[in-house]
Amino acid sequence: MRSHNWTIEDEYKNEDEIKQCEMKINNVLIPFNYFYKFKSKGKNIIKYSFKNNINKACFIFSGCSSLTNIDLSNFNTNNVINMNGMFSYCSSLTNINLSNFNTINVTYMGLMFYGCSSLTFINLFNFKTNKVTNMECMFYGCSSLTNINLPNFNINNITSMGFMFYGCSSLTNINLSNFNTNNVTNMG
Repeated sequence: MRSHNWTIEDEYKNEDEIKQCEMKINNVLIPFNYFYKFKSKGKNIIKYSFKNNINKACFIFSGCSSLTNIDLSNFNTNNVINMNGMFSYCSSLTNINLSNFNTINVTYMGLMFYGCSSLTFINLFNFKTNKVTNMECMFYGCSSLTNINLPNFNINNITSMGFMFYGCSSLTNINLSNFNTNNVTNMG
C-alpha cells in the first residue's frame, strides 16, 4: 500500500502525457495537470474529457473530499491498466456513474473506493476484471454502502484482495457467487 503522503504528481510526472487533458468543474474548464490544486473547490464534476487515451487513472480523484457527484459516462478508459486509488478519500461522494467504464485492460483496482464513506450504492455491473490481480482494500471504509452488484467480477487472476470489504458496516446485500479464490494469496 502507498504512503498517505503520495500525490498525483508522483504518478503523472510526464507532462506530455497529461497536458492535453481537461475537466470542467462547476462550468470552469481546468487542465488536468492542475486538477489536484482544485480538489476542495469542486462539488460536482459535470464534464470530464481526455483528448488522448491515458493508460493510468490511479489516484486522479483521490482526496477530493468535497466532491459529491461525478458522471464519468463519457470517460474513455479503453487503455487504462491502473485504477489504483482512483476515488480514494472521496468522503462526500454520494453518486458516481461508471456505466460506460471499460475495464478490460485493468490489472490493478486496489484502494479504488477506499474511504468513500458516503456512497450507498455502486453499480459495477459492466466491470470486466479478467486481468485484475489486485483488489486489496477496494471498498475499505465504505461505511454507508448497502449494496454492491458484482455479477461480472472474474477474480481468477487475483492474488491480493486483503481487506476488500473492511469497514463496510452497512452492507446488507452482496453476491459473491462467481468469486473463485483459488489463486488468492492475501485475503488480509
